[in-house]
Amino acid sequence: MSLFRALANNKLTTFFSATHRPYRIVILIATAALIAWGANHAVQSLKHEQTLGYIINQYGENMTALATEQLANSVQNSDAISSQAIAHRIALKAGIASVLVYDNANQILAQSIHSAKHDNPISDIEYTAPILSSENIIGSVTIVINASSLIKNEGSHIEAFVISGLLLCILFCFIKDYIQSKNNLGRTPENYTSKNMATEPNHILNEEHSAPTTKRHNNIIYLTITIHNIDTLYRQLNGELRQQQMQLLEKNVQHAISLYHGKKLIIDNNKILLVFNEDGQENVVNAIYSAQLLIALHQKCSKSMITMSGLIQESNTGELVNKTLGNVRSLLKDQSPYSTHIETAMFEKHQLSQRLLYRENETENFSTEITGLKEHYQQLLDNQLTQLLREGT
Repeated sequence: MSLFRALANNKLTTFFSATHRPYRIVILIATAALIAWGANHAVQSLKHEQTLGYIINQYGENMTALATEQLANSVQNSDAISSQAIAHRIALKAGIASVLVYDNANQILAQSIHSAKHDNPISDIEYTAPILSSENIIGSVTIVINASSLIKNEGSHIEAFVISGLLLCILFCFIKDYIQSKNNLGRTPENYTSKNMATEPNHILNEEHSAPTTKRHNNIIYLTITIHNIDTLYRQLNGELRQQQMQLLEKNVQHAISLYHGKKLIIDNNKILLVFNEDGQENVVNAIYSAQLLIALHQKCSKSMITMSGLIQESNTGELVNKTLGNVRSLLKDQSPYSTHIETAMFEKHQLSQRLLYRENETENFSTEITGLKEHYQQLLDNQLTQLLREGT
């Protein structure tokens, strides 16, 4: 598990993750292809050089043996003219840079040097063999093979084309990434608004809920949903993927409030405020079920990248919604993802221990964490969740 966590936190892995701009994947593929091609080319080049070395060596030995056989009579008779003609004829063969014929006194009897084949003297290989007559050494011949003239660089143009293409692809993607990153400077989650969500943060969507009338706001239950990874979504997702996530969030919120008689009241950057104040309804229970359903939908839906938590509060004094939202921001800061908290006073007032599984907060007594529902209630919620996920939520 530690390996997977390390990979997840690795900046290079994050840079090439699928949620980033697609051409970053092109960089990864091009780089991998370049590395694979380079490794394969190195192995093939080594094998090719070994094979060429063996072939050139065999060629040099065969040419030397042929020369000693053809020069035997002329060297025995000290016939410089015939020896010169034979040496010249042998020097015309492929890859042979020079032919030197020596007599028994080790004096040059004939020679033929092909200057055009001496362009790269570093690759010259010298072969010397004695010239025999009835098993007696009557002279010797030295043939110089220029290996570079025998090697054709047929693949050089193709290799250069492949390398240039991959490097240009990587360079293009990096430049595109740099330009788009510069264009996105200054774009923050605060100045981005999804078309499918509220148009202005801190704006009350339903004006009838904004009036501080004591009668209308008596025993109002507020559910504050906090999106924990909003900054990460804005940094790592392109516009299309962000819009998809916002659409999914909007859809799930609508499911939660329609099933449990709630209303969407405020959207403030990374927070959504839902209100439950229907007459004749168990608003506290509805808020709890709505929170559990909404969080579970995002936790279990494979398409969702959003992590969230919920806080349930009760208002008996008719304070304004904006004030309520502002007061809980510090309390929401340390809340863990996929958790639901409720004011401890509400938990005791409405005797929720009969319906809920919960965990008391050891550090402060303001809120109690809801860890689940009792068996019967949890089964009903699971049935709703299964149905919604099956419908493609």
